[in-house]
Amino acid sequence: MKDRISQQKRNSALSAYTENPGDVNFAAQEPGEEVLLLLRRHPITNLPWLLVLLFLILFPFALVLILENTLFENVFIPVRVRILLSILWYLFCCGYALLSFLSWFFNIYLVTDRKIVDLDYFGLLFFRVSETELSQIQDVTYSVSGAAHTLFNYGDIYVQTAAEAREFDFIAVPRPAQVHDLITDLAQLYD
Repeated sequence: MKDRISQQKRNSALSAYTENPGDVNFAAQEPGEEVLLLLRRHPITNLPWLLVLLFLILFPFALVLILENTLFENVFIPVRVRILLSILWYLFCCGYALLSFLSWFFNIYLVTDRKIVDLDYFGLLFFRVSETELSQIQDVTYSVSGAAHTLFNYGDIYVQTAAEAREFDFIAVPRPAQVHDLITDLAQLYD
């Protein structure tokens, strides 16, 4: 019990790999069903949108420097218009950052003692929940490809099922070998 409590203290809400998350529930959870693993894409996968965000933030400053010694140097833009354009630009940047973060944070994969669940959010208003019983799992494969995947220990897991949703893809999750082993061990219990 003490190990579980210390494990929960180490795993934050932003963790991409959480074993035995004590306070995680979902709508289709059955009574007595325990969530064994909560996964989301590895944090390093946020680097592309963070770099785009950095570019968007610095773009107005670069634009001013570029246009400083051109024909547009003498074009007068009122201060109020500049302020309004700056506010709109940075609101766009904040919206982009918020949607990108929420997409990472809310697209999660759950492994319970009875099933696997894939929650996909698209934007703010649309989401899809896919789940399958562990007894329906036919094959589990994982792949780690490339230097970044190997260096940061993340990869993709593909779960083939006999259910209506034929394949579950856990994309860019941390510790793919451990996740693969857990899912295959649980599936073998139901054979």
